[in-house]
Formats: sequence, C-alpha cells, structure tokens
Amino acid sequence: MFRFENEQDAARVFTTDANGTAVLTGMGMYAERRPRWRVEIVRVPVLVSAAIALTPFVAGIGWSIRRRRLAPHGALKRAVFAVPMVLVFPPALVARMPTRDWGSLNWRTGLLFAATLILPALALAIVSLAIAAGRQGAARGLLFYAGLVSASLVVLTAYLWYWNVLGIRLWAY
Repeated sequence: MFRFENEQDAARVFTTDANGTAVLTGMGMYAERRPRWRVEIVRVPVLVSAAIALTPFVAGIGWSIRRRRLAPHGALKRAVFAVPMVLVFPPALVARMPTRDWGSLNWRTGLLFAATLILPALALAIVSLAIAAGRQGAARGLLFYAGLVSASLVVLTAYLWYWNVLGIRLWAY
C-alpha cells in the first residue's frame, strides 16, 4: 500500500485480481496492467489516417499547377482538397481562442462545434462525389485516392467520436 504526499493514509494498493492480472486500486480507482503494445496499437491506424488525410495538400498543388486537370471532376477534387483544411482548422481555432471564451456559447465555440461535425459530412460527400465521378468515367487512380482519403476520415471520425470530441460543445462542460 502507498499514499501520495498530500494524503494522510495509504489508500492505494498494487495487487492482483481473481485472474492474476496486476491492478492498481483504491480511492475510486481501478486500473488493470496491460501490455504497452495493446495500448499503442490504436495509435497506428489513427496516425496513418492522419497522414493520408493531409496528403491532399500535395495533390492539390499538382491539380492547381495544371488547372485543366482540375476541371474534370472538379467537385470531387475540391472536396478532397478541403480535407486537410478541415483537419487543421479546429486545433488552430482552439489555439487562437482565449480560454475565458471556452466555457460560454459564442461564435468561436459554435464554430468549433460545427467544424468538428464537418469531418464525417465531408467523408460522406467525398464518397458520393466519387460514385458520381466513377459513373462519368473518372480515372481509377482518382477514385482510389478519394476512397483512401474518405476511409481515413472515417477512422479519424471514429477516433474523435470515441474520445467525445466529435461535435464538441465546450460551453456544456
């Protein structure tokens, strides 16, 4: 048993549960010991998805250099190009927002709420635009790339949803 400096009595203990798993328990806490790889394995698809979702900056540069290449299926290409901006905008907004504004409903927190909901909507828009572009004879490479970016958005949306950051309402906390 042990205690922290500011506590009077030892209130935490490392022990094992009925299955022999090491646990830390006490003071409303129960934490099982898990192998580090089981915790870190979740980060791999999220980091790969974030990297894929940021690649449209590079593709957009190529599309904008050759403007005639942007014309066919331009709506799909613009939607794909919007992905990195949608990913970068919420953290940039929070970084520029004064902390005194975080707890109240104002234009910044409302914009942050809307910006986090754009991610899944953009994933659906890319899929529907890719289907329409496929029917119009778009290149398979473009369709594959759009599908890859959309799938990465689905992974990122699921991750943000799991951590309750999707549709975050700072004024509600």
